[in-house]
Amino acid sequence: MLAAALLSLARLNVMRRSLLLLAVGSIAIAPVRAETGPVDRRAVVARHDVVHRSAAPEHFLQVGNGEFAFAFDVTGLQTLDRSFERPIPLHTMSNWGWNSRPNSSSLKYEDSLTEYRVGDRVTTYADRQDSPAGEYFRANPHRFNLARIGLWWDGQGQRDAPLLEDFSQFDQSLDLWAGVATSRFALRGQSVTVTTVAHPARDIVAFRLESPAQASGALGVVLRFSSPLAAWGPAIDDFSRPDAHATSWRPDGPHGVTVERRLDDASYILRIHGGGGVEFTETAPHTLRVTWAERNAVDLTCEFLSPGSPHLRSSSAAFAEVISAAREHWRQFWTSGGAVDLGGVADARAREIERRVVLSQYLTAIHNGSLPPQESGFVCNSWFGKVHLEMHWWHAAHFALWGRPEILARSLGWYEQILPVAKDIARRQGYSGVRWPKMTGPAGISSPSGVGEFLLWQQPHLIYFAELLYRAEPSQKTLTQCAVLVESTAEFMADVVQWDHDGQTCHLGPPLI
Repeated sequence: MLAAALLSLARLNVMRRSLLLLAVGSIAIAPVRAETGPVDRRAVVARHDVVHRSAAPEHFLQVGNGEFAFAFDVTGLQTLDRSFERPIPLHTMSNWGWNSRPNSSSLKYEDSLTEYRVGDRVTTYADRQDSPAGEYFRANPHRFNLARIGLWWDGQGQRDAPLLEDFSQFDQSLDLWAGVATSRFALRGQSVTVTTVAHPARDIVAFRLESPAQASGALGVVLRFSSPLAAWGPAIDDFSRPDAHATSWRPDGPHGVTVERRLDDASYILRIHGGGGVEFTETAPHTLRVTWAERNAVDLTCEFLSPGSPHLRSSSAAFAEVISAAREHWRQFWTSGGAVDLGGVADARAREIERRVVLSQYLTAIHNGSLPPQESGFVCNSWFGKVHLEMHWWHAAHFALWGRPEILARSLGWYEQILPVAKDIARRQGYSGVRWPKMTGPAGISSPSGVGEFLLWQQPHLIYFAELLYRAEPSQKTLTQCAVLVESTAEFMADVVQWDHDGQTCHLGPPLI
């Protein structure tokens, strides 16, 4: 009964948030005109295609698939990331791209723990984040940038990276219905068009470049690789330590190369294909230039492969295949689930509400995959790129309510994987069930923190996720898949409360934030 009461309270708390969101949305829904026929979904989405006509730190876009994302500026690539006082976080990130610095001092996680007495129990919390062990296990593992892919320019025989003042006449648009961005601009007087798209099921970003400057060899692409910066915050590239990582490459057929990357305990492969006339040149350590001879229009595909990727033995997809797959994927996405058309609403706020509905669905779809996203998704690192489980509800709960429960369900497999680790946390603290960590890497180990270790609000979310999935598919299969997760989550919630005999009530006692 106690567990049931606790779960009811937890659900009520989350449902209050949902009702608040519904109440806010209902402000502009009242004046809608009565319409006949289905919602014109494509028209609704197209109304909010993103358009940029100038370069600015906030003018960047992303394409991705939930496991991988590529951020780019108004050039369609990662060209202008360092052109502003506040650099644009232009990163290529994945759910498998994690790295740990060597533990050269043989630090132990136990050295980050502090004992606390709670009633008749002695519990331990990893709150010594400023200790050597705390600092190490807080920063490791951390996500890293797979590559920087930008434009290269050879101005009158002097090879250099184009600067912001070299560009003009920007006209960039993101076709949300297709998941394809088209960037048009002038570079030193030469017209350039770049098409950018990501594969919906593989870690591939593909480009089509069209410009007369390519035929003369003056325009190309440059790929730069860095060492991960194991620091808190959005900056994750360290180009000052060329000896701390390794980059090698070899030909891959007549039109491509395979790049092998090694950094600390991580490794991965990048397959690059550029079509006829392509030439690859290593211009500096960890820097690879791609140019074409006598070609005004060229295609370039970059596929990133983890050591365990199922596509290691597959041939890489061409640009035409990538853009075709993306168009079909996003068409299916927008024609499934719920849709809101506020085009007939007289309230001036309606268009902004509709815009946020459309764009938030696009963004969360490319940031939610098999691993709950970090607070900033694939944009940049926050808290070393680690997952913050109290934020997972905000990132993913809405998918089931919009009729796309399969996107929410992707991440439940990860909770199953870290179940033994979460059980160990509860056992170490003297409780039954599982205690889900607040801040963690892919292995589920709770990151040392003077705050995060003492937070509990992430605990009931998994039960709410399971409830949403069951409402979407009320079957024995759903119950079986969620049973252990729900039961073990509830066991901890029931055990962590303290019974006050005098007051005949329950408390969530210290240590707690």
